[in-house]
Amino acid sequence: MRATWWLVVALSAVGCDSGGGGSEVLDDVGVTPDGGTPPGDDAGTPPDGAVPPDGGGPQPRGRLVINEIVAAGDLDAIELLVVGDAPVALGGYTLVDDKEGRAPAPLPQQTLGAGEFLWIIATDEDPGDGSLWVPFKLGGSDAVTLAHDGAVADRVAWEDGEAPEGQSLGRLPDGVGPFVTCTPTPAAPNAPGQPPALAFDPDRVIEIRVDLDPADWAAILADPLSKTWQPGVLTFDGERVGEVGIRTKGNSSLNAVGRNGGERFSFKVDIDRFVDGQRVRGERMLNLNNGFKDPTLMRERLASEIARALDLPAPRTAFADLYVAGQHMGLYTLVEQIDGDFLDEHFGDGDGDLYKPEPPTGSLQWRGDSIASYSGLEPESNEDTTDHAAFLALVAALDAGDPGAYNRVLDVDEALAYLALQAALVSLDSYAGSGHNYYLYEVDGQFRVLPWDMNEAFGVFTCGCDRPALVDLRIDEPVCGRLADRPLVARLLDEAVLRSRYRQHLQTLIEGPLAPATFAATVEATAALIRPYVQADERKFFTDEEFERGLRQDVPSGMGVSPGLIGFMGERVDSIRAQIAGTRPSDAGGAGSCSAAGGMGMPPDGMHPCGDGQCDAAEQQNPQLCPRDCGAEVPPGGDWCGDGLCDAYEQFHMDCPADCAMP
Repeated sequence: MRATWWLVVALSAVGCDSGGGGSEVLDDVGVTPDGGTPPGDDAGTPPDGAVPPDGGGPQPRGRLVINEIVAAGDLDAIELLVVGDAPVALGGYTLVDDKEGRAPAPLPQQTLGAGEFLWIIATDEDPGDGSLWVPFKLGGSDAVTLAHDGAVADRVAWEDGEAPEGQSLGRLPDGVGPFVTCTPTPAAPNAPGQPPALAFDPDRVIEIRVDLDPADWAAILADPLSKTWQPGVLTFDGERVGEVGIRTKGNSSLNAVGRNGGERFSFKVDIDRFVDGQRVRGERMLNLNNGFKDPTLMRERLASEIARALDLPAPRTAFADLYVAGQHMGLYTLVEQIDGDFLDEHFGDGDGDLYKPEPPTGSLQWRGDSIASYSGLEPESNEDTTDHAAFLALVAALDAGDPGAYNRVLDVDEALAYLALQAALVSLDSYAGSGHNYYLYEVDGQFRVLPWDMNEAFGVFTCGCDRPALVDLRIDEPVCGRLADRPLVARLLDEAVLRSRYRQHLQTLIEGPLAPATFAATVEATAALIRPYVQADERKFFTDEEFERGLRQDVPSGMGVSPGLIGFMGERVDSIRAQIAGTRPSDAGGAGSCSAAGGMGMPPDGMHPCGDGQCDAAEQQNPQLCPRDCGAEVPPGGDWCGDGLCDAYEQFHMDCPADCAMP
């Protein structure tokens, strides 16, 4: 049994949690070796699923019960226990799960002593190490029945999530208590312990490895822009998960790395791509972001945590030390996927319409009452059932400017908090700036705004503004281009009551997580956590010296200027205070704070500046915006559509789905 012990204990290092449960335990468990409880003889369910004594007559001296099950991960198992003061002969006992038509598996002809445990592997084939096993695996939602001579002796049932990966369901106290979430303890007493390990642990750097066959890794490197899934084997924080899918992700960062022959891509890892229902610590998808344009490698994590401090439904993040195909990719940001599981957690259900708007529809401007007019809008849920009525009602209400209708189509206070977050952080690669990198989720006709992809917050994405303009981004017009082109901002902040509430959210930020001393301490603590990994990262986009400098001072590079976190945000907080006090302007009469078109000013003739042949200042500062104007090699045939880069021209006109198919 030595091999069996090791295999199971390696699943986790946490113990029973008395808050778990939800399992079903039948009460007809008073079975002796001499006979079973007659079928249908039900004396009533005991409190909390505990095993009761018989209702009358002689008490059984030994009873065989299910004491623990492991039903997730690489190894499934069932633990039996003899309760009472006499041994139990196992002849005549069987085990079976809930799969229809499954034949019960007999237990061996042996005797189990009083208080003795029996650990049984549940697997499709003989483990080959001499372990006792039954020929079936256990599902995430399943049941196990112990019977004696055909009569039910004990039964435990569970639903998805009640027996999570790396944990078990076990009785506390052993043999007689209810089933609760435990650590697997093979052939040993169940005991309370620590909560399960987190997928997004804020206090450490998690090692993640994805092993690939050389040919599959070569396929990714040969065509990274195709974002083609390849199979790999995931090991997460030392826990071997199994086969997963991996592909590149991103847009501008993907093009920049791919065009330069690099390998430090951002990645998506799909946990159940090839193994249906597989999870790692409850997660189905992992996003691994490469820190493009951020010398500090912490912007996305800081922004996400500040969003969560405002009670916004923002994804969780953590730091990861990533290895792919045996190569050390370096320090990445691990970001939670916004999917059905995320929506269930935050909103109670994931049945509503989920969108990730892209330009031009990402502006939320009214384009008519036909959903066909809204290019750049693809549902991420209910693809086959939605009529898009809720979305059309949202843009219609914003277009009409009827304050009485806003609350029917939008969680207004949450939207105000979202706008305050983006304004305070000068996060312009968002709704207010580029018109994307956010989600909309509909709950009973009312939309919630979810922040996403804030890796260029704290003034990295400039919208063509110089540094002083970024510091003084107008809090009442925190947009790129005309205020009217961002109706969510224009309409909500046009109402005095709503504008006052929006400013309260700003005040919460600058007196809380963005207060200079607090923010500086957060940055320094984060730097201390990741510094050893930054120094060991040989593929990062910046040097160790630039990492240290970027904590406080600006870092210039070929990708533009990255403002120093502590210095820039200190100036930004001062500006917000002055704008609220009225000593600095907070609006521009509708002109907005910065230029439009993804960082480029829109000329009066309406022609997009990307494609005009002039490599202007904004294009120089953000090379991925418009390579066609800044010396990039002209594609064969002269057609920029199909070159793999969704540049600012194509984003604006949405005339090249080959390049602008978003992840």
